[in-house]
Amino acid sequence: MTRLSIVIPCLGPCEQFEDTLASVLQHRPDRSEVIVAHRRAYADPYGLKGEVTFSYIESPGGLVDLINNAIQDARGDVIHVLAAGTEVQDGWTHAALRHFADPRVAAVAPLVLRHEAPGRMESMGVSYARGGRRISVGHELQIPDHHALRDEVLGPSLTAGFYCRDTLLAVGGFCREVGDDLADIDLALTFRDLGCRTVLEPKCQVSLITQEDRSLLGAVSRGWSAETLFWRHWAREGRAVSLLAHPLSVLLDAVKDEGILSGGLKLLGRTLGLSSLRAGGVYERQLAAASELLGDLEARGETLSLTAAREELAKATPISQRQRAA
Repeated sequence: MTRLSIVIPCLGPCEQFEDTLASVLQHRPDRSEVIVAHRRAYADPYGLKGEVTFSYIESPGGLVDLINNAIQDARGDVIHVLAAGTEVQDGWTHAALRHFADPRVAAVAPLVLRHEAPGRMESMGVSYARGGRRISVGHELQIPDHHALRDEVLGPSLTAGFYCRDTLLAVGGFCREVGDDLADIDLALTFRDLGCRTVLEPKCQVSLITQEDRSLLGAVSRGWSAETLFWRHWAREGRAVSLLAHPLSVLLDAVKDEGILSGGLKLLGRTLGLSSLRAGGVYERQLAAASELLGDLEARGETLSLTAAREELAKATPISQRQRAA
């Protein structure tokens, strides 16, 4: 029986995932499968088809689409998403997998280290500000500092994370409506609202060597996605506090790490994203459907498919929302 499915998504040239794949295969855990989800044709020059499943999607979708497509056929009890441009060491999964003996655990967050800055963290996971802002916990801090921040971690970053397969499928996989930059915190909030646990495992460490560049043209889309994230979760974060904090978060998000033009485009996307005002109601209905699915699975001792989960969640989604997502 397959214990672990390692999913490596890659949007760019296939050369971007080769170093990560080589690292994973060198230190591959027992009872695991490796799935590379990519958008560009790959000739497999090293003849790895017997060891690796290559999931090729010829579409303009993002990382979320690649990951969701890959997990449909994943056979592992645990899904490990590992970004192209990362490297791992021998035994990196052992400490993380032990946590899934607790059925309440839905996700485990490893430490993502900065390869070019030894001793410093890229991220230890994600957190959320009530105004709607995603926070990368521990970014650029020294590794020993993780002790003071461990309670702030809501979930793993999309760079590296471990997920209970059934729980991930029950919520329909990663939410594409909030985009690649925010899908990790959206999932973390969803798991929290389902009453599931997320654990930080500092003994599990991966190194981030390269990151994919964000395009200027994507600023409008990122603004739209950020606004959608806010309206999906604002009610559960406290309506009054969320609304009061939201304008400041919007401004901070526009100016942080953005040029004037990019920040302006992001604000435009935020304005367009106000069409997501009803996203919270849809989210609540989907959350109830996911909770019922998980309860049925526990009662019957069955496994779940992503297709079946999405059919159930679609019943909770208005037709207009379904058409836009398609």
